[in-house]
Amino acid sequence: MKYCLDTSMLFDLWLEHYRPNIFPSLYTQLIKLSAHFIIIKPIFNEIQEDAKTKKEQPSEGQKLREWIQSEAKIEITEPGHEVDEKTFELKAKYEYEENSKGAGEVDLTLIAYAKIHKCAVVTSESRQEKIPLEKKNYKIPLICQQEGVACFTPIEFLEKIEISV
Repeated sequence: MKYCLDTSMLFDLWLEHYRPNIFPSLYTQLIKLSAHFIIIKPIFNEIQEDAKTKKEQPSEGQKLREWIQSEAKIEITEPGHEVDEKTFELKAKYEYEENSKGAGEVDLTLIAYAKIHKCAVVTSESRQEKIPLEKKNYKIPLICQQEGVACFTPIEFLEKIEISV
């Protein structure tokens, strides 16, 4: 199975919970399995932007991008026309609005890619206990569930690919 990695998951591992200087063996193991991971280009582009938004040193986002490209050699792929069409459908179905509390356009592109290419999504977004009244407030895990796309938290993902530190 291939895993589509979300920006939130990458930042949670890299900057929050499992920093590479503290858990180097985790990153060594991820590199060995990196052929199973995909990052869509819009997610890759978000990494630098999110680093600035989270008030991290912009260099941390750059270090993560370099690790993805140079060390892990994770596939970075353009979504493509079919995914763009599916994203457009999902935006309509889930009442996408730019400033809603739910999934953003890049999130919907991630889900569209995973659905079309039969991949799982890995995200740090929390599961919603109650289904929001408005679909525009659905987050990645709920949309994945509604669309029949497997969705894992970072810990579930590490368990699934049998990584332990």
